[in-house]
Amino acid sequence: MKRRAIGQTRIQQIRPGRTDRGSTILLVIAILSLLVLMAITLSFTSRLEIASADNFASGVQNRIASLTGVDSTSLLLANDLPEGPSSRLDLSLDKEFLKLRPGKNAEAQYVLALNEPEALGREESRSLIQEGTTRQPRVLRPLVGTETSMVSLFDASAKININAADEVVLARFFDALGDEANISVNGKKVAAAIIDIRYGPDGMPGAANVDDDFDKDESERLQPNEQALNAAGLVDHVSRDPKKLIAKVREDVWVVDEDEEQARSEWRQGFVTGVDEADEYIADIRLPAYGDDVRFSSVQDLLNYPKITGAGVSRELLNAGSIYMTTLSISKDERLVDLQPDDKVDLNTATPIEIYNALKKLYKYEAKDDAMLQQFAVNVVDARDFDRIPTVFPGTGGTNRILGVERTPYIVEAYANSLTPDEEGDDGQYVEIYNPWDEDFDLTGWKLVGAGEVVSLNGRIKPKGFVLITDDFDNSADELDYHTPGTGSVYDIFDVVANTASRRSITAPGFNLLHSPGAYTLSLFDDDGNLIDSMTYKPDSDDDGEGLLSYQRVNPMVREATKLHANPFDVAPRDELPDTQVLRKLRNYPMDGPFVSPADVFQVFAGYAPENGGEGIRWNFPALATPRSADLEDVDLAKKPSIIDARLLDVFTVKLPRLQSRESTEMSKSEADRLAEEMTGQELAHYGEMNFAHGWDVRHGRINLNTTLGMGYVSLPGIDWDQAEDLMERRAELEQDAQDGLLEDGVLYRGLSDVLVDDTLFGDAPSDDDRLARFRTLLPHITLSSEAFLLVGQPKVEPDSPEGIQQATRIEALVTLDRGAPEYVYWHRLAP
Repeated sequence: MKRRAIGQTRIQQIRPGRTDRGSTILLVIAILSLLVLMAITLSFTSRLEIASADNFASGVQNRIASLTGVDSTSLLLANDLPEGPSSRLDLSLDKEFLKLRPGKNAEAQYVLALNEPEALGREESRSLIQEGTTRQPRVLRPLVGTETSMVSLFDASAKININAADEVVLARFFDALGDEANISVNGKKVAAAIIDIRYGPDGMPGAANVDDDFDKDESERLQPNEQALNAAGLVDHVSRDPKKLIAKVREDVWVVDEDEEQARSEWRQGFVTGVDEADEYIADIRLPAYGDDVRFSSVQDLLNYPKITGAGVSRELLNAGSIYMTTLSISKDERLVDLQPDDKVDLNTATPIEIYNALKKLYKYEAKDDAMLQQFAVNVVDARDFDRIPTVFPGTGGTNRILGVERTPYIVEAYANSLTPDEEGDDGQYVEIYNPWDEDFDLTGWKLVGAGEVVSLNGRIKPKGFVLITDDFDNSADELDYHTPGTGSVYDIFDVVANTASRRSITAPGFNLLHSPGAYTLSLFDDDGNLIDSMTYKPDSDDDGEGLLSYQRVNPMVREATKLHANPFDVAPRDELPDTQVLRKLRNYPMDGPFVSPADVFQVFAGYAPENGGEGIRWNFPALATPRSADLEDVDLAKKPSIIDARLLDVFTVKLPRLQSRESTEMSKSEADRLAEEMTGQELAHYGEMNFAHGWDVRHGRINLNTTLGMGYVSLPGIDWDQAEDLMERRAELEQDAQDGLLEDGVLYRGLSDVLVDDTLFGDAPSDDDRLARFRTLLPHITLSSEAFLLVGQPKVEPDSPEGIQQATRIEALVTLDRGAPEYVYWHRLAP
């Protein structure tokens, strides 16, 4: 009984406990539900508050923009800023000045405030920097465009972009800044620290060992095929790693000297795409960075990194130099055609037709030979591709065929009307093939077409060697018993023998060169049937009976033939000989690799001869001169139909190879579908967002030579203070002439060609090669226009208003125009 009672008691004690636990669970659920409801309510309320705060902030921002005039100024900026090259006068958008520029809106009513102390001259600038009075603009000149505000306008590309400038520019800038501010600083050390911070903890652009911008497929598409590599003799002794192959191809064909070593290095870094290349660092602060990369949102951010401050960057130094620095600058690689912006043509992707059309636009008002422009167009294509098959300009053929220049043997002479009488077989006719290069070629399986039967070739042709194809070289295959003395074979007529590896002959019994008046084309095909060379000779009635005249190419790479005394086993006599510079370039011509920069266009052979002689046959590359050059008193380029000049820089560009987003018309549907299948959703979304920042025509961090001041000039490689002051003086004179109505504009450099021929920058260069090498060093850092501007605005105040009110509402806004409508990147209130 006792046990039962105890057991019953236990049961009775347990049952109430279970009931209490169920109630507790219900209570907990209720409390949790209440908490969830409260959380939802709070979240909703918080969102409302955030939205309200955002709306309030936008309202305040819009109100400030309106009060300070920044908003209206940005719209005027987008509408009235001249396209293309700009100057400080252009930035002023002055109404009277704009009347002078055709096609420009003359309704703008504001002026540019030149507040940087360097506008006063270097010495006064130095004293102001050392006194520490340059932190804020000293004078804010009024903008007349609004009744309630005044605004100053500055070109962001006139400043040093701390998110985009490379170590060279950063080092030169901080050295110059330290000198001007009388503060000891090691520019190289500071530059290295800034670059190190920008690349993040892993020390690489983007995420280390990751193809952040998904361009590896593009690099593989641009690799040379195995046939081309075999032709270059590279497959056997070079790793098949694509980057090494491309580097080796480029190194083998580019002239190896100290002047171009840096260019080759830049080419390897800039062209070879895939993993951890330089362009995976995104300098555009409007976009998310790849990996752990860092961008500075303001100049003062530099002080947040011990590595940078430890390198010598102090608040005092930044205060002295902040007016010369920016965190975003943008320019577009465009040109003007009849005052309208037009895309430049990419040397690496343009077709011969596109290149030719660009040249036609360039020389629209000049008497350039049309065939010469077509010839240069195919030469550009053959300079960049990896094969040795000349490009044929579309639509040309027969006697008018235009072929590009490749490293191949050439047909250089046709001896058609032999001294041997026709009734004796016209024996001794010949076609001569010449190898001007320093390597030999195997002609086995090649064909000569146009000389009677198709002639099959064999054997090798040595460097500077000849192969002569004839119907009778030495009478060994002659069926006639008698020939007029001194005739009957090449040997009998010219007393020459084919007795060395460099003087070979091939006898073809069915060989026959027509020589009645007309035009006849000889063609050379390789063993795969590719057209390698073509030459047209044009006999006339005067040829009959002369017997010792042939048609020869004075320059083997210029296909125009000239009637001269026959010259077997020798090159044609040349009235114009290539100079040392041309011979050096031709030694390893063509490049057989993508163009690195627009300056590479001057490595494209431009030799040409107008039909029937014209000016004579030229051995030239593009001239480093323009009609505006000071050294052209005796050369009128506009009247020289066979000269291509430095204005090519204003037409052509080099765009880094990269994929396009699915929305781009430059990507086919099949390519886009493949890309979508291979990428994850996150990758594809990220790629689409990043695409515009990688636009082919957008550049970040380049310094505008037309708007920068002395500190900007001396930050560029190769420019010292004497040159900078000379440039500033020249700009001031031009701008004064423009204001006086003597010039249409005050622009110092309208195109990159003006930079190349500027003697202030390169006048002491001992040669064209040296000038070009120095220009190549400068080119990656410069621009002539801008798409980002700093607006400093404040409301107008009555004369008796407190100064503090005026200063408290002064703001600086960075406005970009590269996406079309003005876009505010950041706002800063300028401290009193």
